[in-house]
Amino acid sequence: MSLQLFDTPLKSRRPKDSAFFQQKLPAWQPLFTAKKSGIAFTILGVLLIPIGIILLVTSNNVVEYHVDYTDCIQNGTQELCSKVISSGKPCVCVKQITVETSIPRPVYLYYGLKNFYQNHRRYVRSKSDEQLLGIYQDPSSLTSCGPYASIDGRPIVPCGAIANSIFNDTFSVSYTRSDNTKVDVTTTTKGIAWAI
Repeated sequence: MSLQLFDTPLKSRRPKDSAFFQQKLPAWQPLFTAKKSGIAFTILGVLLIPIGIILLVTSNNVVEYHVDYTDCIQNGTQELCSKVISSGKPCVCVKQITVETSIPRPVYLYYGLKNFYQNHRRYVRSKSDEQLLGIYQDPSSLTSCGPYASIDGRPIVPCGAIANSIFNDTFSVSYTRSDNTKVDVTTTTKGIAWAI
């Protein structure tokens, strides 16, 4: 007498009996000798050296000018802009550079900041998402905004390092003609970054 536990027959879990499923496909396993390796590296070098030369020539044709305006002096006065800005006033300064070669269009203007760590843990945590969204929050409930939560007992709104570290320098470019007339260069912010 046989005991039957299941009404349906059990399915086999064995894979199909083909070369692919049984992992018996033919394969090519090259044996590397010194001669074959030398030929492969020579072909690779012949392909990559022209690409490297093109990239080197292109990067050598880039015209760059670096201007550090940390110690820029305010127009019309002899005060450093850093002192003027620390007193809460705006500062306008002019840095003049001499461009010795003609620069083809488009010309890009970049700026860099030193010692500004936007990915630092303390910086990233020092914010109030609700305040940044325009939602009122009671100042006593703000715990994550230090050290920019209040000044002299009055709350800072929006609070936090993120809301109070906006880089707002503006740049304008002009050139002087041979007859000493100043011509402003039109600048645009279109097409300089990917859309998010």
